[in-house]
Formats: sequence, structure tokens, C-alpha cells
Amino acid sequence: MGENLDNWTPTRDELNDWLREQELCVFSSLDATGAPMSATVAFSVTVDGALIIGTDESSRKSGNVDRDGRVAMTITDPERRVTCQLQGNASKLSREEFETTYAEEHYRLRPKSLPFKDVPGQCHILIKPTHIKFSDVRGYPWLVTEF
Repeated sequence: MGENLDNWTPTRDELNDWLREQELCVFSSLDATGAPMSATVAFSVTVDGALIIGTDESSRKSGNVDRDGRVAMTITDPERRVTCQLQGNASKLSREEFETTYAEEHYRLRPKSLPFKDVPGQCHILIKPTHIKFSDVRGYPWLVTEF
């Protein structure tokens, strides 16, 4: 990401770089009644722009993704006053798929997740964005970039 962030309207690659610098997001899924449920979670971003979160297989978010893969995420950098809202399709990765394809990069980006690596019942969710809205809210009007 460039040094001068004033009036920033990122390219897709710049947005992916910014996302890879972020650590926490609000992850929202739909419960069995269709009501939204949100949780703050750590996440990582793959080179191709998909997002990964880890959770317990028995968590509400895990069950929600099993029933309905439509999710939303909000990632905010409060110091820079920029935010990214995205909608996407989520699916759980098999342990083998996570370990062989995503684990090394996920734990490199999120070393604080390593203590959970071998916890029984740990699973990982892959989110493929379908719509992304990035907002730079340091001035008015806000600068909005959509993908």
C-alpha cells in the first residue's frame, strides 16, 4: 500500500495487499431462522483474494455456514479510517484441503492462530467474495471503490 493514503481508491491488488495487513473482522452469517449473527474473528487472505477464518466445528458460525453459505464481513482500519465490507459465499474446507493448500500461509499471516492448530474440532471456512465495497471515510464525500 502506498505511503500517501489520502483519497485512496485501491486497485484489486492494492486492496488484497491491504486486507492481508489486517487481522480482525466482523464475520456475519445467517442462523437457522435466517436472522443475522456476527462474531469478531481473525482472518487471513489468500493470494487470489479469498478469505479464511478458523473456528470450532460446534460454533454457531460453523453450523450457519453448513446451512447457508451466504456471509458478510467488515474489516476496518480505525487509525486510517478506511473500511471494507464484503459479501461472499462460504464453505468449510476439509482438514486435508486446509493443510495442503492454505495452512502454511494462514499461519504465517496469523501466527496468533497457531495455538489452535491442533485443537480437536477446529475447522476452517473459506470465503469467496462476490461483492466488495471499500470506503475511505477521511473526507467528504467518502471515496468508495467497488469490486
